[in-house]
Amino acid sequence: MIYVTHDQLEAVTMADKMAVMSGGFLQQYDSPKNVFEHPVNMFVASFVGSPAMSLDTAGGDHNRRRGCPRFH
Repeated sequence: MIYVTHDQLEAVTMADKMAVMSGGFLQQYDSPKNVFEHPVNMFVASFVGSPAMSLDTAGGDHNRRRGCPRFH
């Protein structure tokens, strides 16, 4: 059975597998647990969850002594 909903909670509670789509393209098809814990791209990561995952970019500068990236 295929059930279409925009309600994430409803999808997670009813589904063995769920599909996340954007612009008519399948972004990820997996178990709800894997979609939430291992999103395949930034769209899925920012779309699923309540609140959605926060994303930020990191700069390419590294502190050579500590080996840590520097955030801008």
